[in-house]
Amino acid sequence: MKIPCAVLVLLCAALPAAAQPPETGNPFGQNVMNPDLSVIGDFSVANISHADDAASGLVFPGFMAGAVRDGKGRGFNFNFLELDISSAVDPYFDFFTFISIEPEGLDLEELFINARRLPGGLGLRLGKMFSSFGRLNGQHKHFWDFLDPPLVYEAFIGAEGLKDVGGRLTWTAPVDFFLQLNLEAFQGAQDEAPTFNTAGYRMTASNGTVITAAPAAVPALYAGSLKA
Repeated sequence: MKIPCAVLVLLCAALPAAAQPPETGNPFGQNVMNPDLSVIGDFSVANISHADDAASGLVFPGFMAGAVRDGKGRGFNFNFLELDISSAVDPYFDFFTFISIEPEGLDLEELFINARRLPGGLGLRLGKMFSSFGRLNGQHKHFWDFLDPPLVYEAFIGAEGLKDVGGRLTWTAPVDFFLQLNLEAFQGAQDEAPTFNTAGYRMTASNGTVITAAPAAVPALYAGSLKA
């Protein structure tokens, strides 16, 4: 027997809707925990007026650290492959990690959580992170307009930037332009920093003078910035 279309539509409309699975609110559900992924490759082609062996000995006069030569060898250079993973953990926290795969090995650049839903324009970040000090320090290398950071960054902060384990409290002012205050506290034990590390040091100058610094109490590194 053939059923007219109009009758079939009425019958379908009369059927109860399919039962939906109950809302469990589980933040660890399979679909909820699928993270966002991105992969960024960084390569360079370089030609310099000095041989690679000679250029590797260049230093900043008056500073302990030498110039960083990563990505500046003559010819083609594979600098790094960056893997970025991020996900919402629950209604209150977002998770981010940035892993750099380099010819020398793996480098965990950043791993932190951001707090959401804080009142009064406040924000909180905890984990290993780049400091927001300065304009470039909080950016990853592939965001730079140039292969190098400015020399003052490289000499005082290091070519890898100021990154360490700690926390950042931010306050965004309720005005019609961007105005943000950042207060940060770090362990102060980053190995890449050319001018500061909580481990202390002992050096002997060319005239025989011994210069020492005792290990610092931790957390030992603090930074603040006001950005507009």
